[in-house]
Amino acid sequence: LGLALLQLLVKVAMANVQAPPRPLRLHLVRHGQTDANLAGICQGQTDGWLLTPLGRKQAHALGATLAGVDFHELHCSDLGRTKETTALALAERSHLLESVSYDKRLRELMLGWRQGKRFGDPPEPGAEKANPPEPIADVSVRATSWLMDLIERNAAPEEEALVEGATATRNVFVMSHGGFLNCMFRDVLQVVDEKMKLGNCCITIVDVVYDVNGGHRFELRSLAEDDHVLNLENYPAPAAGLTDADVYNDLPI
Repeated sequence: LGLALLQLLVKVAMANVQAPPRPLRLHLVRHGQTDANLAGICQGQTDGWLLTPLGRKQAHALGATLAGVDFHELHCSDLGRTKETTALALAERSHLLESVSYDKRLRELMLGWRQGKRFGDPPEPGAEKANPPEPIADVSVRATSWLMDLIERNAAPEEEALVEGATATRNVFVMSHGGFLNCMFRDVLQVVDEKMKLGNCCITIVDVVYDVNGGHRFELRSLAEDDHVLNLENYPAPAAGLTDADVYNDLPI
């Protein structure tokens, strides 16, 4: 009788325990190859660049890779190249496009006088002072702002017992840019120590794990995975392989 009573009390206590919020699994993706990527032109926050035929194939391959993922939220930079990549990646699940949040905080770095120029072109006289790039500290601020909004929005304790399935992750789609994601990985999430080259449509997965005390931590699951695009012709992009992320690599921090 004593053991049965104890088991009953434990069961009642567990039923009243608030589980910590289920982890968020961020699927952080760089956009597909653009005309500017192919031509070796620095894009930054300039808009109007279209995906190349290869970039569109990359986006479709991305969609096939993520086809089995049930997304809790979807987020995208408000620049055209990320919007186009997202639309193509979700073409087979077009109803999800209605749920995409387009956010200027996910934009690429504003690269000042370099924008619209070929990589390696020198600045015009006075341009470096008149039109400097966005400070990395400012990029970190907007990245942190977006991330904390996401974390806090999903941080409410869940009214469910600690039972099987309660720890299932909630998947979040995030479409952005090479330079911005580099800043996010190193300076905000702090899941890497160095800046790195991110291929078009590569996927990085980071979990946001909540604890019962209201805190959270970040866990890197995979970094810059691009197996889904490696069998596509002409990959990686030509034009000396330079991207906006390489400009980020050259900026003082």
